[in-house]
Amino acid sequence: MDDTEQLDVEVDTEERIIRLTGEITEESADKCIRALHDLCHEPGEITMIICSDGGSLDDGFRIIDAMAIARTKECPVNTVVSGKASSMGAMIFCAGVHRTVYRHARIMIHPAYYADETGGTTSRNDAMNMAIELDYFNGLFRQLLSYMSIPSELLERMMREDVYVGADDAIKYGIAHGFETEII
Repeated sequence: MDDTEQLDVEVDTEERIIRLTGEITEESADKCIRALHDLCHEPGEITMIICSDGGSLDDGFRIIDAMAIARTKECPVNTVVSGKASSMGAMIFCAGVHRTVYRHARIMIHPAYYADETGGTTSRNDAMNMAIELDYFNGLFRQLLSYMSIPSELLERMMREDVYVGADDAIKYGIAHGFETEII
């Protein structure tokens, strides 16, 4: 790997830390899930530090499922936002058992959507299937966020548009439990 390549998943097995940075892809999800599996050989807390603009819905929920499995193996996954957690990165953050943020962290939550980078056309059936999938993912988003004290009008806005939340408001709304105080 050359100096210009950014790591998407970095693991410190001794400190039980997983750093998830950059886009959430099939490859980064595979690395993250593998790291969670390896760390679950010994019980104890795992810390996942997130700095991500988001990415794949399917791959993000694969990570969330692996976090839930880790918890059943006495390895709760605590999440930390360092910099930003947007879109699917925010959902992974919200799945943490104990969630903390750095003072200048930003979290962005919005409804699920598909980005068509090709600029091509979509058939009516494909559009209907996409709408069903988006409703499914938005339901999962609502379920994750329902355990927090987000005011209903703000939650409804999050399900319609991009909503940015700073560290103080993340704590106020129960998205985060507090500020990260350790240097990790």
